[in-house]
Amino acid sequence: MKKKIYPNYSMLAILALCASISLAGCGLEDDDDDDDDNGGGNTIVNVTESCDLTSTLSTCTEYTGTYWNSVNITASCTEGTVGITCPTSGFVGKCLVDSGTSTEHITFYFPEYTAAVAETICTGTEGGTFTAAP
Repeated sequence: MKKKIYPNYSMLAILALCASISLAGCGLEDDDDDDDDNGGGNTIVNVTESCDLTSTLSTCTEYTGTYWNSVNITASCTEGTVGITCPTSGFVGKCLVDSGTSTEHITFYFPEYTAAVAETICTGTEGGTFTAAP
């Protein structure tokens, strides 16, 4: 006589619960009306990642627009080091490019550049706005 196998429903329920808890935050977007979105011309300030080229090109770029994800940043940062944020100590100025768009990014210029040269490079870039270091 064959033994009848019954599914372990309590184990299935526990597995389903664990799966739903681990996926609870996936795919959710911020739909509130806080000032952290780009509505009304606010600047996007959520840094996703950065590309640090300070040791070779004396620049570091923070990717702040919604277009930038790990894949796009890694593809854009082939000669640098991908990180969380750029160093902010000792920079001579920064260039905000494509402000308020999905491709917004900020490039920090370090002492290999003078503020004047960094500003010339920045304002020569379409959509670039330069700010000298404080």
